[in-house]
Amino acid sequence: MNRIVMKLCMAFSAAVVLGIVFAASPAFAKDGKCNGLPTAVKDAIAAAFPNAEIEEFKAETENGVALYEVEIEIADDEMDVSVTADGQIVEIESEVSLEDVPGPVAAALQKEAGGGEIEEISKEEMRATLKDGVATMLAAAVVSYEAEISKEIGLDANGNLLPEEDDEDDVDVEDEDEEEEEGHED
Repeated sequence: MNRIVMKLCMAFSAAVVLGIVFAASPAFAKDGKCNGLPTAVKDAIAAAFPNAEIEEFKAETENGVALYEVEIEIADDEMDVSVTADGQIVEIESEVSLEDVPGPVAAALQKEAGGGEIEEISKEEMRATLKDGVATMLAAAVVSYEAEISKEIGLDANGNLLPEEDDEDDVDVEDEDEEEEEGHED
């Protein structure tokens, strides 16, 4: 009888210790969001992003390499991290502001935007190449940026870009009608 009680106490103690370890793990997601995520992936994220909380993940295959696309949150900022099943971080993607990008990138984005608005900028950090089922880590990460730019353009019937119109020369029909009405009221 004492052996059974001792085994139960040991099992309970082990469960409590495991619960404390998982609850204290920085990359542990609440509500079971890590169920099915390999330990090597969780460990890689915890090591690279100690204060991260895993929001969600999905498994996929790219160029024959099994990857986990993991969405993490750090202090209200979200990032997408691609990790191999054995824990190699392949890519990190995050949203950044225009002020966060290097000067030449900011200048190029503003030039491309022209009169449009830069709505979103993504920073992509590639740490490995994926080919024929193998992830090959790069000596140095390759950083690139993508942006969503809203800009009004005009096209003719053949799909050719029309020159930008000068908005100052445009006459608003409503304004003309109001001016005519005001002129008759004298």
